[in-house]
Amino acid sequence: MTNTIAELFYTAFSPVNIFLSILLIFVLIYWVFVAIGAANTESLDFDFDIDADLDLDLDVDADIDVEAGEIGSSEVSVPAYIGFLQFFNVGKVPVILILSFLVVFMWTISMVLNDLLNNQSLLISFLLMIPNFIVSLFITKLVSSPFAKMFGFLNKTSGTLKLNGRICTIRVPVKDGNFGQAQVEYDQNNLLISIKCINDDFIPRDSKALIIEQSEDKSYYLVEKYEN
Repeated sequence: MTNTIAELFYTAFSPVNIFLSILLIFVLIYWVFVAIGAANTESLDFDFDIDADLDLDLDVDADIDVEAGEIGSSEVSVPAYIGFLQFFNVGKVPVILILSFLVVFMWTISMVLNDLLNNQSLLISFLLMIPNFIVSLFITKLVSSPFAKMFGFLNKTSGTLKLNGRICTIRVPVKDGNFGQAQVEYDQNNLLISIKCINDDFIPRDSKALIIEQSEDKSYYLVEKYEN
C-alpha cells in the first residue's frame, strides 16, 4: 500500500505530469475552502465572483468583436463563439465547476497515458496534451450536463421570486438576443440569474440593468440597460 502511494506521488510529480498535478492541487484547495464556508453567504459571493471573472475571460473576444463592429468589422463570430461555449455548458453551469471537471479528467488521462507509454519526454507529453484536452472537454460536457439541468431547475425555482423592477449588475455581457448573466440582490443574498436584453442592445459587464419581466418558461429574465 505504501509503495503504491509512493509510486502515485512519484508519477504525479514527474516532469511530464507536474503541470496538471499543480492545477489539480489548486482545484482541490479551492473546493476545500468552498466546503469550509459552504453554509456562509460570503463564500457563495466568493464563488460567484470567481465565476464572473472567469466568464469575463471567456467573453473577452466577444467584447472585442462587438467594439470592432462599431468600425465596420464582422460581428458574426460573436454568436458563434457564444454558441460554442454554451455547447459545453458554459453559462448553464458555473465556470469553476466546468474547469474543475476538465482539470480532473486531463490529469487522469495524462497519468494513464504517460504511464502506459512509459513516457519521460516533455515534448511528447506536451503533444499528448492536445488530444487529452479535446477528449477531456467532451467528457466534461457529458458529466456536467446533469448539473446544467439542475441549475436550470434552480433558475426556474428562483423565477418564482418577484425580481421585476430591481436593478441588477451584469456579470456576462448580453447582445443580439444571446443569453447573459446578472447578479441581483434579494433578501440580503446575491442571486445569479440568466438574462436577455429586451431590445437587443449590448450591455457590457459591470454595468447596471433593469429587470423588466420574466420569460414565460421562467428560465430567464428580460432586462434593459439602466441609465442613472
